[in-house]
Order: sequence, then C-alpha cells, then structure tokens
Amino acid sequence: MLKYLALIVLLMILGSSMPSVMADGSVAAMMPKEADSFVDAIGVDSHFNYNGSPYVQMWPVIRDELVSSGIRHIRDGGRPNPEYLSRLTYLGEHGIKHAAGFDIDVTPEYIRKTLLTYAPFVDFVEPANEYDHHRTQDPNWALDLAREQQVLYNAVRADPSFHDVTVLGPALATQPLYNQLGNLEMFEDAANIHNATCNRNPGTNRNFGIAAISNDVRASTPTKPIWTTETGYTDDPSRGCAIPDDIIAKYDPRTVAERFNYGEPKIYFYQLADMPSDIAFGALGLLDADGRPKPQFTALKSLISLISDRGPDFPVKPLAISIENAPDALHHTLLEKRSGTYELLLWLEVPTWKPISANNVGGVRIPVQSASITAHVPDVSAAKYYTYDSNWQLSAAPIQISDGHIQLNVTDSISVLELK
Repeated sequence: MLKYLALIVLLMILGSSMPSVMADGSVAAMMPKEADSFVDAIGVDSHFNYNGSPYVQMWPVIRDELVSSGIRHIRDGGRPNPEYLSRLTYLGEHGIKHAAGFDIDVTPEYIRKTLLTYAPFVDFVEPANEYDHHRTQDPNWALDLAREQQVLYNAVRADPSFHDVTVLGPALATQPLYNQLGNLEMFEDAANIHNATCNRNPGTNRNFGIAAISNDVRASTPTKPIWTTETGYTDDPSRGCAIPDDIIAKYDPRTVAERFNYGEPKIYFYQLADMPSDIAFGALGLLDADGRPKPQFTALKSLISLISDRGPDFPVKPLAISIENAPDALHHTLLEKRSGTYELLLWLEVPTWKPISANNVGGVRIPVQSASITAHVPDVSAAKYYTYDSNWQLSAAPIQISDGHIQLNVTDSISVLELK
C-alpha cells in the first residue's frame, strides 16, 4: 500500500503542469493530459456583428479560414439580429461554439430569452466586459457588477436546458481592482481574465505575467478555474508592444502551452482578424483585414491539426521518460491520444524580442541558441519529431531510437515528439 501511495504522489509531481522536464537522467513516470483537451482550450475573439468590419465585409473568406483552422470556440457578442444569428448558426453547425455577453441591469427574463435565441451553440456567458472602465461614470461600479454577476449566474443555473453553459465571472481592464468585487466564487463557474504580456515572451515572470495576473483575480475567485478570454500580440510597429509576425508565430502556440500547463481550461486570442478601424487594437488579428492568414494563424492551425483527437474522455496512462541535458528554459506539455500515441511538446521559454524604448515602441531581436537534449523512452518503439518549417507548418523530421534514447534539437518554437 505504501509503495502504491508513493507512486500516486510521484505521478502527481511529474504531471504535465511542471514548468520543465526532468534532467537527472533517471526514468520516471510522467502523467499526460488528454490531447484533445489542449486543442479544445484554444479560442479566439471575433466581431461578426460589426457592420462595416472585415468580419462582415469579408465574411465568406474569414468564415472559411476559421472553420479550416480547427478552432472550436469564439468569443463574440451582440444583439441577436437575423444576420448575426445566421453567421453564428453557420459556425455552430461546423463545430464552432460562441459566447453571450450581458450588460448591467439585465433581467433574468432577458437572459433566458437571449440564450434560447442563441441556442444550441452558446457555450459560455459573461457579465459586462471590462466594466471598471466606467468607474468614473458609475462610482458604484464594483457593487453593480457583482450584482449583475449574481443575476446572471442564478438565471442560467435556474434553467436545466442551460446546464452545459459555463458562467464566467467579470473580466476587468485593471487587474488589481478585482479586490473590490468581493468574493464571487459562488456565483461563477470560472474566473475571467484579460492578460496580454505586451512584447514579452508568454512565460515571462514580470508583473504582467500569468502568475501575477492570476494572483490578482484570486481576490474575487479564490479557487475556481481561470479562463483567459483575451490575450495576444500586435504586429503594428507604430503601436506599443508590437513584435514581428514570425515571432508571434513562436509565441502564440507557446501562449497556449504555458497557460494550459498553468491549469487554464480556455485561452482566447484577441482577435481573429485585423480591424483597421480600431486604432488601438486593430492589428492583433491572426488573419489580416482581407482574411489572409498570418504566420501565427498557420502555426496554430498546424499544431491543432497534429494534436486534435476528438472523442469522449478516457483514462490517460503514465509514460516512462526522462530528459538528459535539459536546460532550465526547457518547458514541455505531455499529451496522450486515444490510440495510445503520446505527443510531447517541447520548447525553450525564452524571450526572442527586446523592447528598446520605455513606452514599448520598437525593439530588437534576441538570438536564441537551440538546445541539444536526449530523451530516454525505454518503452517506446517508434517516434517522429515535428518541427516548424519556413511556412509555419509542422513537418516530421527523420529520427532514430537507439537503446531507448532519442537525440533532439529544441528551439524557441514548439516542436512535437510523437511516441508510440
């Protein structure tokens, strides 16, 4: 019994939430997560109700790119007029669910009517977006927002037909203000944050990193899961925080992996397509304003295609593996498919861009040296190693297993070691 308990503890310690893999050469069991849970964590913000925007003017192009991407969740919002509903219905019929947001002072009757109109493709609801922006006009903003949260939660949970709809808490623009909301834990299924790391790498430990922002939201939601409903990078060099697209193509897949490792069930990128009319946030798209894929869109799409494994939940099995010569910057995510195939995501969590001004406008590239490591996988008979090519597609490279050992080269782009 003691040996059994010791094994359970070991598996918990070596789970895929570890920031880096073992480096002492000993072979131990590492517990994976379901591969499809990684894919299902990826979402994107959109504005299919904005008349005059690329989302409407370029609807057929942007629609088809979204469907082809493998992304299954969008965060959108607006009054359910017929044209907007038809777009959401089309996406829903192609496996893409959407959100519903509600303003202050909505009634339970309005919430229920709206959700019935949106059904059956709505998967989460949230209260007024970044309502702390209104604190100069509404001195009681925190009390009003907390009250709306209670009304929203009670209205959704009162109707059994909405049992699959997740009720998110409020997302604030200024994260330290979560401590003014009071404890909302009993009125939400998950907390809600907006957290972009500016031009820093996804795993930065600076004050806008994942850990720091998550600590802020814990003031109002002590234990529930945390969803990130807005994150991403801009490529507009005239704006603060901008970085080049080829670096975003490295950072976006790592953003998913870092946040997934941190325990976040959903990570939404802001946003799907550029909107030139939005001066401040118009260049954060995965697509440009004409619906053409940027490198970051292609990189995410390729990763989704490789990892996707739709189906019911299943019991994952530990994998015996160790990593030799692992640098401190080596991070990983271990995933298992229903076939028994393992996908080990590997990357160096280091910055590739350095800001050169106090206001974050402009910067220079940081050369990143790759790391040579050895994976010891004694129970594996076949392996492939996927790395990004110059077109941001994951391509399998030749690989050999010698006495259970595999030599690998890891960079600041995610690579995937597939093991059978």
